[in-house]
Amino acid sequence: MPDEEKPAGRVSPGTIIATGLPPPGTPVAFADGVTNFSQNKHVVKFYLYRTDPDVGGVGPAQNNIVAQVVMPVDGFVQTVLFLNKGVEFLISNKVISKEDVDSFKSVLES
Repeated sequence: MPDEEKPAGRVSPGTIIATGLPPPGTPVAFADGVTNFSQNKHVVKFYLYRTDPDVGGVGPAQNNIVAQVVMPVDGFVQTVLFLNKGVEFLISNKVISKEDVDSFKSVLES
């Protein structure tokens, strides 16, 4: 399909470029990480967690699930590739070192 005929905002199948500001009231989920991962033929599921201190100041901080993410497999893979580009951007802008990223990878691969 020639570029003139592509729907506005679409770059390639499955990729949508968002423009403008998010609407008021858009939910925000702060997460310290991802835990658990499962998949079937069509979707992947994982949980976002946040590490919170006890509200009474007693005991250690605990990891608490804040959201479940369910995505189609192709959308998940596109998201991972997009986030990998984000990691490359952070390294190139010296927000994080390549050595730190390699250290995180080695923990995940062990």
